[in-house]
Amino acid sequence: MKRIPSRLIFLLIAFNLFVTPLTAQQACQPPAIPTPVAGANIFTEEQEMDLGDAVAQHIERNFNVIDDEEVTRYLRQIGERIIKHLPPLIRKLKRARS
Repeated sequence: MKRIPSRLIFLLIAFNLFVTPLTAQQACQPPAIPTPVAGANIFTEEQEMDLGDAVAQHIERNFNVIDDEEVTRYLRQIGERIIKHLPPLIRKLKRARS
């Protein structure tokens, strides 16, 4: 029986390691990217309010909340300027919760 040269065995293994992954893959279509609808929201108003409450509780529990009237007044002014640019429904919700 003839002995196969080690160089040939090495080349066959290297070729197999290189080619097998390339031939094993199948062509597939990428997932469709949904187009957002203008004005649509993924949360209901109630879910959005619940999420806001949960975030507020998390912040109060895990961060040092500063209770200072001057800082609060300054931040309220910034919030009021931001609220002016929100859609009417969200603006109404923000003011009702203040």
